[in-house]
Amino acid sequence: MKGGWLREIRRRLGRKRHDQFQLSLPFFGKVAADPVPSATPIGAGDAAGAALFALWNESAPRWSAQWGVPDLRREVRLELSRRMRSSLGGFYARDRVIRIADTLLEAPPHLLGEVLCHEAAHAAVEILHGGRARSHGREWRELMQLVGLEPRVHVPSAELGGASQRAARKRWVWRHRCPHCRAERIAGRPVRQWRCRPCQAAGGDGKLAVTRVAARALSGRR
Repeated sequence: MKGGWLREIRRRLGRKRHDQFQLSLPFFGKVAADPVPSATPIGAGDAAGAALFALWNESAPRWSAQWGVPDLRREVRLELSRRMRSSLGGFYARDRVIRIADTLLEAPPHLLGEVLCHEAAHAAVEILHGGRARSHGREWRELMQLVGLEPRVHVPSAELGGASQRAARKRWVWRHRCPHCRAERIAGRPVRQWRCRPCQAAGGDGKLAVTRVAARALSGRR
């Protein structure tokens, strides 16, 4: 089938990435997926993650039974990440790790359960189907529906309340500034091909200086 081999390569390469529940933040547009963050393993003595740890112990056995997989508490490790910015959680198939953003602990309680279930379902799909299933494909959607949850992959920032504002403050963005006329553009990733059109029209090369800045440093200007 024409193009089939290319799709297969892209699918396999895609499995090296991790599945994430994305946070839709205002103002800053689409951003690249978070890099694999440093994380703090959750334990019974971790006060910050106590609610998450308790929810995991309560829910994982039930989800596992409904999905027909071994107890996920024994199959994957749960960690709390203090560095996730644009994502609420992620399942890292290679390491069998679920990471949850600490900002989610400040969100409405039902979202904590939804995101945890979202990532647990990714782990269950990995156990049941290996690399044959798409990240948010039919297999994953069916598992979410089986436990009574909508299989969504984005949460609007308005639904997160104060947690969204904290996540936005944690993010980094990229400033693209013309060194001549000082015009600038902001993006969630570096875009090296952007040019300053007025300076190009005046005969210059239009190249922009690209630097990474904390989003909170720009928040007062919006």
